[in-house]
Amino acid sequence: MEGLTSLLQRMVFGESDLSELARQLRRIEKDYLSCELTPTQKAKPGLVSYIKEKLIQPALQDYYADFAYMGSAYEFTSVPGSSDFDIQVFLKVPSTRQNRVKATAIPSGDPDWMRVRGGPENLLNYEGYFCPIKARQLVTSKIDRALQANGFQISFQGFPAVVRRSTHGPATTLDVTWREEKLSIDIVVCLRKIDLQCSNYDLVGKPYLDKDFWRQSYAEEELAKLRGYHYSFMRKSLLLRIMKVIKNHHPQMRMFASYFYKNVLFMLDARNPTASWGRADLANRFIDMINLIHQVLSDRSLPLHFNSKVNYLANKSPTSISTVANYLGDIIKKGNYSSLLDRVP
Repeated sequence: MEGLTSLLQRMVFGESDLSELARQLRRIEKDYLSCELTPTQKAKPGLVSYIKEKLIQPALQDYYADFAYMGSAYEFTSVPGSSDFDIQVFLKVPSTRQNRVKATAIPSGDPDWMRVRGGPENLLNYEGYFCPIKARQLVTSKIDRALQANGFQISFQGFPAVVRRSTHGPATTLDVTWREEKLSIDIVVCLRKIDLQCSNYDLVGKPYLDKDFWRQSYAEEELAKLRGYHYSFMRKSLLLRIMKVIKNHHPQMRMFASYFYKNVLFMLDARNPTASWGRADLANRFIDMINLIHQVLSDRSLPLHFNSKVNYLANKSPTSISTVANYLGDIIKKGNYSSLLDRVP
């Protein structure tokens, strides 16, 4: 099945070009995505789990309801140099005495954001809404105390892991050095959808113009979908990983985060449910992916897969969108898809 690639583009892009593109894609896979991990690299997820159990969990024992691991390492979409891990901390939400309703999610007017009425009294704002800023401050203070009590290090597999806290965006971030490896763990404050009335998704405490809004989180649904790709032994996960490698070596493609490419892949899969994804089809699917990226940028519209009311590109720089759209448009017109791989040494 041809998918999104038009007959005209196939005429411009001949069989020899397709063979060269397939060869380049195999090179990227071999050189960047099939390398054997060192023992310390393999140990990273275990180290993250150990830090959660020995440091984060005891520090937040009075406040958490559950934890979840998220990020590319658990989605099977990581690439070399990726050392970022996410731990979602789902806070306890006490029930009221009158009923079993713990808290109520209320639309904010923006389809991606909610307000939450109710919650722990010490984490409410003056209007009675659950304040994500207070929640993050609480988690950060508890983590800081735990780090100080442990002398900013913890022993793992007989070697010390030095753990320092920094702040990147909405998360409380732990920067970890263990043997020759470095990694970061983002501790993200969340609320479970099962603890909320009127919410179809978990909520994550991210800043929104200094307002006490919670962002809807699709991480659980995205994780399940990507793990399904991995275990189906098709090349969908590989295509996403290749796009990440290109992004890391390409200034134009780096203008958008990996989350952008993830949602384009979801859209590609949804639009072409019967497309073939075997090894021999990877070059064709790569062409489809580039064509679709160009289309969504030209339309300035990329609805999120799990919430089509949210346009990922709505608040992105028009200049960045136009720059990448024009760049890819020129590549598509010339049929020079392999040029995207030329910058990957």
